[in-house]
Amino acid sequence: MQRSRAMLPALAFLQAAVACSSSTHSTSVPSDGGTTLDTATDGAGNSSGGSGTSASSSGSGSGGFSGGSSGGSSGSSTSGGSSDGSSGSSDGMPGKVSRPIYSTGNGFFTLNGDIYDANGNQFIPMGVDTAHWDQSWAGCTSNCGISNSGANINRDFMYELESSYTSRIQGDITEMVNQKIVPLETGAFYTTGSSPTGTSCCTDTTCLDDVVALWVSMYSVFAPYQQYIWINIANEWGPANSSTWATAYESAITMLRNAGYTCPLVIDSGGCGQDPYDFIEYGKEVFDSDPQKNVIFSIHIYGNWTPTGTWSPTYTGSPVPLAGGLQALATAGASGGFPVMAGEFGPGLGEGPSPTSITPLSIMQEADALGMGWLAWAWDDGSPFNLTSTAGDGQFLLTNGQPTNGAYPNNTDLSAYGNTVVLAPTYGLFYSAKPASVFP
Repeated sequence: MQRSRAMLPALAFLQAAVACSSSTHSTSVPSDGGTTLDTATDGAGNSSGGSGTSASSSGSGSGGFSGGSSGGSSGSSTSGGSSDGSSGSSDGMPGKVSRPIYSTGNGFFTLNGDIYDANGNQFIPMGVDTAHWDQSWAGCTSNCGISNSGANINRDFMYELESSYTSRIQGDITEMVNQKIVPLETGAFYTTGSSPTGTSCCTDTTCLDDVVALWVSMYSVFAPYQQYIWINIANEWGPANSSTWATAYESAITMLRNAGYTCPLVIDSGGCGQDPYDFIEYGKEVFDSDPQKNVIFSIHIYGNWTPTGTWSPTYTGSPVPLAGGLQALATAGASGGFPVMAGEFGPGLGEGPSPTSITPLSIMQEADALGMGWLAWAWDDGSPFNLTSTAGDGQFLLTNGQPTNGAYPNNTDLSAYGNTVVLAPTYGLFYSAKPASVFP
């Protein structure tokens, strides 16, 4: 889908990026007189090239480490035959595979650590989180900010898993599909009503059991969309480095599969979503418990992570070094046959309830080197930002467009953080994200 010419970057910036980018996005030049930015900036307003990742969400949602989803590909693509029952490519296209025999659904599936759409084409999720799921796509049928950005996936932070919201939920999903965006629906709260309670940082299995019960009760609402959707079971639930995390999710997988869900199930790590050891120690066990073998693991990168340091193969409770931690996750995924993605990160300005100095660009670069997907928090989080501000309210906002999905007709509608995520040469969404092949 072509993007509006008005929101494309300036020519000098674009040429520099296209020279090293394989993106198929349009390379038109703005001609409407709108202000454009000649360089991408990191979350602090510096030109792209910095290092680091993010702080946790401070806006609505779970009120703490909220967000994340992008199931990424952590292994190499498989174009030949497979012992898992796939027959490999039928037309010689690199990375194209047949659905494994154990996968009985009609949507996305995983194979040998990679993610594929229903046509058997490899898919690397690259997109954004949205805090206000019921507003982000409200009334947006054209020139929608998220699709304009190049994102191929949107993680909806669901806070109303109730049948009374059926039409709104289905309308939201339908519009994302129309805009060629994968809907990643997230269980952010385990109670309902006007003041629901969030799953983030809860370690009690009751929290997970309750949100799973909500998903089961809502199966008929989501069932018509299984070709396109992913289900993120519970935002940031569970203990770190814990067998309790593993057994609880194995039970959750059984309940959801028995209810009829065949789509990918996205599972956050424990430790407020930030613990890599849950995946490294127990990821294969949890993945193998799924008869569909269709689980994607999602790590959130905030204050429990650090820009530098030495990776420890055993759990110490110390901050996780970015490069070493992501490499260890990719290695575990390749060995265990499961995909891992960075499902949440922020502007990296030492802000929020779980502050870090890791910059967004460094996460994007590390993920790119590993073939790992990522999602940035958040398109619509926080109060309206000051475009020139590098501290205070709105740090986590990617755009100035809330609540109508960030109109994004011009690059000046993006915050400094948003400019990095969307327009960083080579690594930004506009240049690197590729849509799934299954959309009408």
